[in-house]
Amino acid sequence: LFEKDPIDAKIPFRWVICGRNPMLPGESQKSRGWETLGPQIGICGHGNPASHFGPEISMARKLAKAGKQVAVLKVTIGASSLYGDWRLPDQEGLTDDLLAEARAALADLYQAGRQAKICGFIWIQGESDADSDKHAREFKSRLTQLIAGLREAWNEPGLPVILGVD
Repeated sequence: LFEKDPIDAKIPFRWVICGRNPMLPGESQKSRGWETLGPQIGICGHGNPASHFGPEISMARKLAKAGKQVAVLKVTIGASSLYGDWRLPDQEGLTDDLLAEARAALADLYQAGRQAKICGFIWIQGESDADSDKHAREFKSRLTQLIAGLREAWNEPGLPVILGVD
């Protein structure tokens, strides 16, 4: 039940639902470049509706209403894990898809005459990394490594990170 807000039209939004995942085999689903803030149309994982949204909506609205210039890039897939899917950069996992999409998204903003930089990263964790004792024990280390790898790739050593639980 997505409630529209007039400020949505002022917030650039770009999204990708990654296709390299057992829950959604095949090609990734994507927005058509930068759109305006709203729900994504596509299956995000097993049992999810074809139209859905997440915490990016309230976060982006709050920042925009506080006078911040914000654009949101969402790269997601349900039922993915740090252990099997979100590997470190250059390890052929979904992290590489995220980095490639971020490069393309920034390039599109620059081409449109807008200045932009990565100012934050949000990780929403589900239960997939709790499928075994080994994966659960390695979770903190893997998440710490992922964050460090993204900060390095984006040359943003102090990049703020928000962690959420699904």
